[in-house]
Amino acid sequence: MLYFIAMTAACCFYVLLFRQTNDGRRSLLGNKVPNPLALVLPVIWFTFISGYRKNVGDTVFYRYSYVGYAEYVQSKPIFELKTNTLFGWVQYYATQFRELEYKGEPQIGQMLILIVAIMFLIPAFVVLYRYSESFSLAIFLLLATGTYFASMNGIRQYAATGLLLLGTHFFFSPDMRKAAPGFIAFALLASMMHSSALVMIPVFFVVRFRAFSKVTMLVLLGAAGAVLFSGIVMPSLFDSLQGTDYEVYAGSNWLSTEHGSSLLRVMASAAPLYFAYRFRDRFREIGVGGDVLINSTILLVAINIMGLYNWIFVRLAIYLYIYQILFLCKVFSVIKKEYGASSPFYLAGLLLFCIYGYYMNIGVDDYRNVWLPNFRNQPHLY
Repeated sequence: MLYFIAMTAACCFYVLLFRQTNDGRRSLLGNKVPNPLALVLPVIWFTFISGYRKNVGDTVFYRYSYVGYAEYVQSKPIFELKTNTLFGWVQYYATQFRELEYKGEPQIGQMLILIVAIMFLIPAFVVLYRYSESFSLAIFLLLATGTYFASMNGIRQYAATGLLLLGTHFFFSPDMRKAAPGFIAFALLASMMHSSALVMIPVFFVVRFRAFSKVTMLVLLGAAGAVLFSGIVMPSLFDSLQGTDYEVYAGSNWLSTEHGSSLLRVMASAAPLYFAYRFRDRFREIGVGGDVLINSTILLVAINIMGLYNWIFVRLAIYLYIYQILFLCKVFSVIKKEYGASSPFYLAGLLLFCIYGYYMNIGVDDYRNVWLPNFRNQPHLY
């Protein structure tokens, strides 16, 4: 854990070196865009750590399934391959590269893991670089919110998120009529990687309502009601999965109430909304983008509340994690302007996210990497 903390601190310090070298450009959210060189070290380092991992989450599953897929590819002509989804094509092209080796030992499936890591992390860092109030703070929050290591689990959905992030300009655009076709196009593209990405199409329209309006409050109340009446609502919802690609979930004990998400996750995502409400005029200064940031976070809280019943709902929040980091950067910026960087609110917020980050990344000690000797021989749980 200390190793990752030290490297994250180094990346943040590196970014700070370019803080005063921007060219005056501003994003749709009104923040100054840093020097592009600030992207170099964080992108290389975090992509290296994610792309060359050997375990964590479903990484092992994809590595082993890749072996069978590679053999299948070699036995069939390209036009007979079952690559009708975008992820299938990613798998196919990954098999065309020579396998990576470490001291003569082939690292089976590692190219697939690397490609998917690139697909998510490069768009994610570009969005954080371009739209965050503080790029160094955004890097810290990427780790502290658990988003970075969570991206090593559910890699197909995070690859879809990367494609969606390419349409971030449309997501924040104040001109909904012109932006909607562009964002929907990216959502449809992402759905070819993971069909759940289609949920972001209605989200695009919902988050554009005025922040803290009746509509956004109804979203929260609806989520709370779904949990309170979960015994009635959830079984019907899971029955609707029958006959789909996800019916395996409906028939497993994964959908029991024993597999709910953490209450701490709900509290960590909901608490900053207090400052967003108190200083909502600051968010309204940036126009529609401010409403989008707040409403995205309200929607994230609603999903996390539903996740108290079962973790499967939290998977929908994956598409909103990067926007949550942008929201948190704005909240910290507002607190800094209102109370000062040495205020108890600002320092306590950073400290609490440090504690929360440790809790969310507690399994990092089991991490193993292809190239880093210190991580190659550690025992792991996967």
